[in-house]
Amino acid sequence: MSSYILKLIPWLIFLTLGSVSAWQASKIGGISFDPLGSKAAPYTFSSLLVLLLILDFIRNGFKQSEEEPAPSFSEILSVIYVLIVSIFYCLAIFKFDVPFAAATSLLVPIVSWLLQATESKRIILTRFIFGALLGLGGELLFTKVFFVDLPTIW
Repeated sequence: MSSYILKLIPWLIFLTLGSVSAWQASKIGGISFDPLGSKAAPYTFSSLLVLLLILDFIRNGFKQSEEEPAPSFSEILSVIYVLIVSIFYCLAIFKFDVPFAAATSLLVPIVSWLLQATESKRIILTRFIFGALLGLGGELLFTKVFFVDLPTIW
């Protein structure tokens, strides 16, 4: 397949996904305790996806770029490991009721370690701090602002 087609396929998939999601979100009714309405978040995110895709197309089009080297076996393996860790993360939260903050606090440094080549004590500490902030901040945001029922620490 040509480079042009390989770039076009995911772009069309995401454009279709964003367009259909925005269309379906516009059908959501207005009965909700949420002051913005229950369609605000899905409509905003799907519309933003479509807008960013259009801006990307205007900015870059499908220019012929220089050939990128094929990923190495270790890079492919890292992506597979991230997928496996993400599946266990979802299972931990939704099947075994592991608190969202705890699971996310572990997921972030593990995925960061799998995807980065640099290793230093400062980077490792930063990963765990960032994971804890994302875990606790995400839990507060989802449970206190968006009222999503997640397993929580408190």
